[in-house]
Amino acid sequence: MKLEPRLFRTLLERASLTCALAVLSTVTPAVAQTPLTLEQAMTMAKPDFMGSPVTAAWWSADSRQVYYQHQLPGAKEVSTFRLDPRDGTVRAIDAAGKAQIDGDAKRYDVTRTRAVYERDGDIWLRDVDQSAPIQVTRTKDAESEPRHSADGTRVFYLRGTDWFAWTAEGGVETPLLALRADNPPLSAPAPGGGVTVFLGPQVVIKRSTLSPSGRHALVVTTPKGYDAGRVVQMPMYLTASGYPEMMDLPPRIGRNDGAPQSLWLVDVQSGRARPVDVSGLPGIAVDPLADLRAARKLPPLVGLRGFETWDIQWSEDGRQLAFGLTANDNRDGWLAALDVATGQLSLRDHDRGASVITGQFGFLPDDRLWFTSEGEGWFGLYLHDGTSARKLAVGAYNVMNVQWSADGKHAFFQCNRKEPGDYEICRVNADGGDLREVTSLDGVGTYVDLDAFRLSPDGHQLAVRYSGQYLPMQLALVDAETGETRRVTDTRSEALKAQIDTLIEPEFVQIPSSHFKGVIWGKLFRPKVQEPGRRYPIVLLLHGGNVVQFVARNQSMSFSETMLANYLAQNGYLVLEFDYRGSMGYGKSFRESVYRRLGITEVEDMRDVVAYLADHHRGDPGNAGTYGCSYGGYLAYMSAFLAPDLFKAAAAANGWADLPATMGSNPTKLLDTPDLNPEAFRASSATTHVENLRGELLILHNVDDSAVTYEHALRVVQRLLDLGKQNWNIVSYPTGNHCFEERRDLQIDAFRRAFQMFERTLKPQ
Repeated sequence: MKLEPRLFRTLLERASLTCALAVLSTVTPAVAQTPLTLEQAMTMAKPDFMGSPVTAAWWSADSRQVYYQHQLPGAKEVSTFRLDPRDGTVRAIDAAGKAQIDGDAKRYDVTRTRAVYERDGDIWLRDVDQSAPIQVTRTKDAESEPRHSADGTRVFYLRGTDWFAWTAEGGVETPLLALRADNPPLSAPAPGGGVTVFLGPQVVIKRSTLSPSGRHALVVTTPKGYDAGRVVQMPMYLTASGYPEMMDLPPRIGRNDGAPQSLWLVDVQSGRARPVDVSGLPGIAVDPLADLRAARKLPPLVGLRGFETWDIQWSEDGRQLAFGLTANDNRDGWLAALDVATGQLSLRDHDRGASVITGQFGFLPDDRLWFTSEGEGWFGLYLHDGTSARKLAVGAYNVMNVQWSADGKHAFFQCNRKEPGDYEICRVNADGGDLREVTSLDGVGTYVDLDAFRLSPDGHQLAVRYSGQYLPMQLALVDAETGETRRVTDTRSEALKAQIDTLIEPEFVQIPSSHFKGVIWGKLFRPKVQEPGRRYPIVLLLHGGNVVQFVARNQSMSFSETMLANYLAQNGYLVLEFDYRGSMGYGKSFRESVYRRLGITEVEDMRDVVAYLADHHRGDPGNAGTYGCSYGGYLAYMSAFLAPDLFKAAAAANGWADLPATMGSNPTKLLDTPDLNPEAFRASSATTHVENLRGELLILHNVDDSAVTYEHALRVVQRLLDLGKQNWNIVSYPTGNHCFEERRDLQIDAFRRAFQMFERTLKPQ
């Protein structure tokens, strides 16, 4: 995605010149190997220095234009640009011009000559032979879910819980289906067009989808008044009112399951709704945690397990319906197909595990169902013909973000076939043949932006966004058949280009594990020049969000952490970031290996990592430390408490500590619930092991953190005080939210304090 066309490159370079010169004056020249100061390193981590990423890229409905967005240096808002793929010319689109460009998420009619999409709460229609789109709706209410009718004569869309049909001829909107969570009135409603279906006052309508024929709709409901559990209230001290205020947060972990859902199939013609019976799905009435429930003398589950509907798709003719369900306990995921004429439900895929992650699915033009599933250990691509499933792309790699050609003959997707951290665009034929990488960009997407490419509507080209260790997300155009690549943008600042040689290119390493058959992938930053015979202190950077992947060729960590690694390495440390067990990108067994051993398994991996650095890179195993934020902060606690013989210093920022006090579902997937498995929660809680602390501990936490509340830091502090520990410190930041995301200036303070601790404890005097 990089290397700008002539016109735009000139514009960008002129716009960035003043900013670049100003920043360069504060950064150490690339002359001697003088270490960066922390302020310089953090200045280089800012978007104004690195250059802003290409945040989105998509095709026009006729495949003749590519639109993309990024923020020019010094600008306050993101700009939109139009690229002509034929000659590479680029021009900025002004505010008036934005109303004339096509949206991204388009749905075509069966002839592929018209597309509909939603933008800013309104529905738009684009005829590929016309230069400008038609605005279908212009209301104060938000419309969504646009699609063409199967016969191409109407456009369907949703407003609130009501479905409407719009006809191009005359631009007439007519009501089609109104859904009500109420009883029908005693008297007949006044005629107003369309059909009203009453589902009863005991439900809440969560979502609905209308078939392309307009004949049927699938409706998802939950029980009205369902008790989700007592909410957490977090005090906010610095407020506009000048008084402390309380913020409501989700309930504690495992207090109540998510609200159970029900499915209804609505016949729009007759106005009747009938429940969809899912009791035939294998295992949906079997409690996978029944042994734990019995051991705790808790009442057994009765009836079906609760589930959540993760997606719904219709075939183009509206005769077939597919939906995906995930059990609320995350142990099972089902993909089912429903014949709307007969009501017959058929299983298409069933994934089981300790922590099921859902995939994608949809119908091809010939009504075959494609889907991705992790059922065989990695996310693979399958095609089901109604009788059996064919493997299209299945192996020791992941298939993500699948996009099919309009004729249903070729699938394109992001994959990591070469190595776990090297993501490219792959393609495969619908018969499973010609599986291959199309791109060789060494880093499609980023660790937080996996939806990184768009196949052109005509199927000939790919608009791909890619990144690197010191490369913000860029745009490239790729021939979908040959892989010929044209790098379009280069949004790096001149300041970054001038300093790039001073930065440390990380080395990707494979670390043997003593606990499983396989390796741990790591990204090693070390001094560019290492003194003979010298051993270097070790700092492990522990990534947050355990179910993610950070060791990758693309931008796999934030630039601030990348620059922290540079700063530490330039000051004489071996710095390693690694994907411990539980991370994504390495298959289901690797991800689920932390089940009921959260935090314990990862510390085992830390021991292997330190031993490897000592054996192969002259690391000093007697002087090792850790830094992490969020889940990484939790692991920093665990490193200090479970491996006190190994780690002399740990900086824990915004980390979980007492797991029963967490919110959300992530630990529930990995430790069951506090009521069912209190032993696992106790063993995996950092507060349980505080008494083992021997090295130095630095606690860093934002008081207004709404993701991992400040309470976790206080629970550790209370335990430290109760035990009479002296070798710790805490810094409380009044603002900044989670991991300083709203106050990056405070992150510099946290990094400085961690560095000072490492200098004091890890470098022998």
